[in-house]
Amino acid sequence: MVNEIIKNSSFDLEQWKYTNINLFKDYKYNISCEETIFPPSKNNINLINGKIKSQKTPHVVVDKIKNIRIDNIKKINNIVNSNVSNPFIKINSNNYTEGAYIYIKDNSILEKPLVIDKKNNENKEKVLLNEKILIVVGNNVNAKIILNEYLNNQCYLNTVVQIYMGENSIVDFIHNSEKSKTTQICNFFSDIDSSSQLNFFSINIHGKLIKNNFFTNLNQSNSSYHFYSLNLLNNNNHVDNYLEINHVKKNTTSSTYQKNILDDKSKCIFYAKAKIFRNSTNSEVIQSNKNLVLSDQAVVHSNPQLEIHNNDVKCSHGSTTGELDESMLFYMRSRGIKLSDCKKIILDGFANSIINNIKVKSIKNDVQKKVSSWLNNVS
Repeated sequence: MVNEIIKNSSFDLEQWKYTNINLFKDYKYNISCEETIFPPSKNNINLINGKIKSQKTPHVVVDKIKNIRIDNIKKINNIVNSNVSNPFIKINSNNYTEGAYIYIKDNSILEKPLVIDKKNNENKEKVLLNEKILIVVGNNVNAKIILNEYLNNQCYLNTVVQIYMGENSIVDFIHNSEKSKTTQICNFFSDIDSSSQLNFFSINIHGKLIKNNFFTNLNQSNSSYHFYSLNLLNNNNHVDNYLEINHVKKNTTSSTYQKNILDDKSKCIFYAKAKIFRNSTNSEVIQSNKNLVLSDQAVVHSNPQLEIHNNDVKCSHGSTTGELDESMLFYMRSRGIKLSDCKKIILDGFANSIINNIKVKSIKNDVQKKVSSWLNNVS
């Protein structure tokens, strides 16, 4: 039982400050999942119940993690091993099904996005499914990677995603998910090499109970990490985003932008910690969290943090939480616009400042449709 692991683990209290780890204590975890009932989609990679089914894609190698023996895995595992106090990482390492290994070769420019479709069977028991994805990006690569999750069933997921980037590469990683009934713990680990850039998008619409941890190391000079998150929550939805970004070398850059819209009794957490090491001169950090609360019962916890160990840096952080502007609503209504439409226009503009950074048109349009559908239910 997960409860036994939790009892015997000394986990980081900061990572779980606003999400009660005991909510997961009754889950079973060492149970094999049923065979898939889903046909594979036409996309590049299908991860179904933790098992991979892939099509041949130019410049990309796909295999099971357990079949791979390379030095890069050791490098990125150093990040994972530094967080072994997290009991769910231990559970994942010992119990993941097959694991998906994705390698994008050196000097590759992917003309089309690399799409990963992730599906799971419905489980009536509280079974914690363990999934692992390892992505290794070579040198001089330009790629867009999309992780689609189709998880509107009653499932419980424990996922680890590891991204290792070589030199002079640019990757847009889009985590696109709608999880109205899903409970998920997801740990993302990123290691970014010299002159490389990772743009990470985390889109959560609904989410029964979602705990995301993002750990990023900017280990070489001129590396950068940009995080964009949009969370639309209602009912009793709970999303907790915890970020740690380490600026290890000089001329490194990170930016964190998270926007949340909360209704009913939903709860959202933004906890971001950027650490600038002594040798990380001429580095830059931006942290921004903005929240719109539509109900007096919704709860936001926002905690942007900076830990700075040298003076030659540019850093800023800020957080705002508020309701819809009554004067703006009054102005729009005086122009003959219905109140419900006024709210939708304001909220749509608020969300689009995140969505407009998505460069994949099909995903951008898909997210905008989901946002519009969610906003239609706002009273």
